[in-house]
Amino acid sequence: MNQFFIKISLFVVITFAAISCSHKSTPTVASQPTPVKNEPATGNIADGQKTYNSKCGSCHTLIQPSEYSAHNWGPILRSMCRKAKLDEIEKANVTAYVMSIAK
Repeated sequence: MNQFFIKISLFVVITFAAISCSHKSTPTVASQPTPVKNEPATGNIADGQKTYNSKCGSCHTLIQPSEYSAHNWGPILRSMCRKAKLDEIEKANVTAYVMSIAK
């Protein structure tokens, strides 16, 4: 019985040491300005809607832009535009479309 507790204690100590010594990375979010609602200066809203429906909708169910705030859409768009491999014009257009409707 005593050996059992020694083995369990040793296992706990080794596990704790392994976990505490593991590399921890903190995800960083690029600090880019989030476009403000109703300011589609760099994109075409109509083209953005077409791209949003065709490219974004080809991979998953579309989220209505009004379901999130402009602030929340910023990180989503940065990530998803990269995954969808949108070029700069498509990215600007989709951003303009989404931000024009975001709450």
